[in-house]
Amino acid sequence: MKSLPIGERIKELRLSRKMTQQEVVGDHITRNMLSKIENNSATPSVRTLEYIAAKLGVPPGALLGENDKLPEEDHESEESIVSEKIFALESARKAFRDHQYEECLRVIHSAFNELPDEAALLAAMAYLALSEMAFAAGDTGSVLRYSGECVKHNRSGLYYNPTLEAKATMLLNSIQNSH
Repeated sequence: MKSLPIGERIKELRLSRKMTQQEVVGDHITRNMLSKIENNSATPSVRTLEYIAAKLGVPPGALLGENDKLPEEDHESEESIVSEKIFALESARKAFRDHQYEECLRVIHSAFNELPDEAALLAAMAYLALSEMAFAAGDTGSVLRYSGECVKHNRSGLYYNPTLEAKATMLLNSIQNSH
């Protein structure tokens, strides 16, 4: 198959899956915006591209034309695994935004054996939030555990954040100084 523009690839995949535009967009973008993208009069952001790819069950690269053929509808392979991981990361982000830190961590740790950089940072942030909540509740054991996990995950990825480590260390020092 010849390489198609991104909008045409999206439309062809959507139609092959017998999905309506509304089913693809969900609450992420408007149906009108998807129509513009499919007609190549608008270009999706990276986040929108990832979202559409996950809804269609393909890796984002498939929409960018990284290979000359569209993935087969019933093709269970690395592509569907990548889509599942993108969906899991988006679910973890949503749980974090909704202050559901334990759910965020459950999603991350069940979806990934080795955490990608963004997941490691998200996990570090969730562990810090749980550590702060434990500190406020006076649960020193949980503060120690969560702060340690925060530091470990923060150091494991590309997106090391010194502020996260400083906050976790301050919580640990507060616990040690109170004993």
